[in-house]
Parts: sequence; structure tokens; C-alpha cells
Amino acid sequence: MAKTTPRGEGRNPRVLEWVSEVPTPQIPDTNWASFMLDRMSAHGHNIAMIDASSGESRNFDYYGEGAPRVAGGLAAAGVKPGHSVLLMCNSHVDYPLLLLAVTYMGATCVLVSPSLTHEEVAWSIKECGAQWVLTYEAALEKVDSARALLPPGTLRQVWYLTHNNQGDHGNHHAYTNNAGSITQLLQADPIPPKLLGVESRRTVAMIFFSSGTTGMPKGVMLSHTNVTAPLVNIRYIFTLMGEQGEMLAKEAYRMMLLMLPLNHMYGYAMMMTNLYIGGTTLLLPGFSPEKFFRAIEKYKVTACPMVPHIASFLKETPLLRHHDLSSLVAVSSSTSTVSAALHESFAKETGKSLSSGYGMTEAVNIATNDPIYGFSPGSVGRVMPYMQVKIIDVESGKMVGEGVEGEVCVRGPTMMLGYVNNPAATAACIDSDGWLHTGDLGYYTRDDFLFLTDRIKDLIKVKGYQVRMMAHVEVMGLCCGGVWCGYFIYFFFFTSNKHDFWETPPTVKPRCKSISQRDRSPKPENNQYRICSHIQ
Repeated sequence: MAKTTPRGEGRNPRVLEWVSEVPTPQIPDTNWASFMLDRMSAHGHNIAMIDASSGESRNFDYYGEGAPRVAGGLAAAGVKPGHSVLLMCNSHVDYPLLLLAVTYMGATCVLVSPSLTHEEVAWSIKECGAQWVLTYEAALEKVDSARALLPPGTLRQVWYLTHNNQGDHGNHHAYTNNAGSITQLLQADPIPPKLLGVESRRTVAMIFFSSGTTGMPKGVMLSHTNVTAPLVNIRYIFTLMGEQGEMLAKEAYRMMLLMLPLNHMYGYAMMMTNLYIGGTTLLLPGFSPEKFFRAIEKYKVTACPMVPHIASFLKETPLLRHHDLSSLVAVSSSTSTVSAALHESFAKETGKSLSSGYGMTEAVNIATNDPIYGFSPGSVGRVMPYMQVKIIDVESGKMVGEGVEGEVCVRGPTMMLGYVNNPAATAACIDSDGWLHTGDLGYYTRDDFLFLTDRIKDLIKVKGYQVRMMAHVEVMGLCCGGVWCGYFIYFFFFTSNKHDFWETPPTVKPRCKSISQRDRSPKPENNQYRICSHIQ
């Protein structure tokens, strides 16, 4: 908790933001998928995705050639820019193909979990106005059951993935009318990307679902700019690191083992980061110790995002002594804040240093705690490039200074446009100055490290049950396949004996600008919802 009196203003109230001698590059006004495919084209025939169970793989050229064709097939079926397409799929090597194709043509991709019930699928379709569904063969019966709960004609077309996309297996007819194979879309003529220009800041590229403390999940609308900005930030940081950055991209991201659900922001972000950098992503849905260790040894895995119970398992299991994990450079896990004691004990037991970070679906990445940005045990780190953070008094809304606990507010180009069909929730979350009020309590130090202490509303809904956020946050990691997941904190473990990637280069000097104290503007009553009222 904060050391000083929570009611005081504290020392030197200010907005925390990244400052470097090297300015941040401008985020391009462009179609996100076109931006991704242009970057991925540089990796050509290199393997991009592998299914660890079947060995099925895709190279980068496959996505570059296939996404415009799938987009062409969607357009021929009547999908237009601005329409919503529901993507409900398991961890499949063609998942990025479908995501890229939908956004490439200017439509909105609605990412939902394949573990949803048919009632939840129907609710998601209705909530986002989706008329088309991209799914996988085993989910066709569920989609058909969801269709029965919707007004006639709501769903116009369903397409499905098969194993290795080898055409029609012929057993879907009993379930879903108007169902076609993704293979059919791949045979369409390619189309050019939807050019957006400045509209990329306001055009919804994706919708993820995020749950608050009460009610149904909320659809988080992210623009093309929102999802492009984190990728520009990655390239910026690697550029600052010079040769170390290039070595990091080649070594740490060479082979990433991904067990996380791809519809969740954490899994999505890790997958797209690796595709952008040019590493190979190894898909292993679910977790079993035997498959996990075998995959790491067989493929010489260098990076592995995971959930807390797996991280705890690895720390304690005697199996660790019987397997070679020396290839691992970086491991991450979504969890609550990491205490200083855990930092120390983990380093002692595993020989790996522990770094932490902070993000949420509504704002993607906010802060990170590693030697690149600066490291402080127990902190979630310093603010990342492009982002701003301030702490305000919960009652008065005034900005507070060092060591004073208050609500964490964030602002930056990754911040969502708003919640789908929920202007009241959007107005309650984003104020008139464009600050997103996270609901997290925290404070910052003289050295600009951010610490989280609690939630203003410290209950989250887990499969219908109310549980305390900080006490039971691991449950969220275990169940993050569900639609309700939205809030995430992640941390990274880096091997202490792999080169010297983490020495901060002299050009990286993160610090804060002091910005005059500003009162939180009151939320307007009966606010007319505008999707981009906070976007300049």
C-alpha cells in the first residue's frame, strides 16, 4: 500500500509518460491487416505457425496470399466494410488468416471463445450485429443451436475450418444451413485492402469481450490505430536497442509456445507480436505436462506465455529436473501484481529474473517492468511509449502525487473507442479529456514506477460467481477461454544467462514530464453516445 496519507495530494503530482532522446515514430493511418501483411511479407517462406499436435504448419507467404483471397470470398458473399463477422475458432493455424482477412476488407472481426454455450453465442451475435460466422467444424452444431434462438435471417452465412483445410468432410449438413468450407473462400479472387487513411482512428477493426463486476460482458471496440500502435511500439523499442534489439527479435521470439486462447487479448497480443517480429508460433491448446515438456524440447522453444497455475507448477514440479528447458529465454503469465518477495524467491529457485507488466483489453498495454524500461520488485513497471498514466483521488478526481493511492487513469493511442451499444458504460469509463478510468487503485514512486494495490470494485464475475479480484485472480487465468475475460496483468521471466539483452541502451532514458494538476471533468448526464468522442 501507499506509504503516505491517501487523502493528501503527495509530492509533485504529475502525469507519467515515456520520454526519450529518440522521439516515438508516428503511428500510421492505415488498415491494420495491410500493415501486418506488409511486415509479414519480409519473412516470406519462413514458418509462421505450427500445430504442435498435428505438425501442420503455415509460412508467412501463405497468409500474405490467402488473406486477400478470403477477403474476396467474403466480399462476394455480401460482407461489406463496417459489417461484423463473428470469429469463433479453436487454436488453429488459420486463425490469423481469418482475422487478417476480415479486417483487410474493412469489416469488423468479433473474437469470441469456442467454449461459449450456444446461448452465449446467440447473445454475442445479437450484441454485435454479426450476420456471418467463421468457425471450425466441431462447432457447427453449436452455431446451429444459436441460430435457432435468433430472429429468422439473422445469420446469412457460416464458414468453417477443417483439419488442414482439406475441403468438405460432408458431416455438417445435419447441423447448419448455408455452411461452407473456408477452402471455398481461399479459391476466390483476391481484392485490395480497404484504404482507411485517417478513418483508421475511428474504424472498428476488432471487438473483444470484457467483463466488469456486474451484468453481461461488454464488447470492447478497438480501432485499426488501437491495434497498430502496440506493433509500432515494439519496433521502436527494438530500434532503440540497436544490435541488442535485433538479437532479441531473433532469439527470444524465434519459437513461441502458445497455449493461451487466441480470442483473449493476452493470447491475441502474443500471437500477433510474434507474427510481426517474424518468429514461429507453436500452438498447443490446453496443458499437459508431457505435451508441454515434449514441445519445448522438440522445437527448442524460446518464449512461452502461460497462466498462473502453469507458472506455479513449473516452479514446484520435480519434472523440471528431467527435461531440458535451456532454450527458454522468455516466459510470461497473466496474473495479479507480483510481490517483491515473489521476485526474489522465483529468481532464487529458477535462476531466472522476473519482470512484470500491466494491460487491459480496453487499453491493451500500459506499463512494463523489465530492465529495458527499468525494474522495481513488486511494481507493474514504468509507462510504455505512447501511453500516459495519472493517479487521481477517488472522491475529488484531483491528480495526486508520489506515494498517494488513487485510481489509475490511462490515455493513449491504444485506448478503445468504447463499448458496443453501451454509451452509459463508455461515458462512465472515459471522461471528456479522454482519460480511461481503469477502476484499479495504485500509486507511483519518485522514480515513476507504478504499483497496483486493489480494485475500486474488487469483485469480478467468474462464470456467474462473484470473487475478489486480488484474492482470486488466478481463477481468471484458468478460465480465460470464456467471453468474460478482459482485464489482464502479465509478467515475464527472462533467463539471466542468455546474452545481455536486457542492458538498457544509452538512448533509452524513460522518465516523466510534469504536467500541471487537472481536475477530473464531471461525466455529462444523458450523454449522447459518440463512438469516437475522445479521438482527436
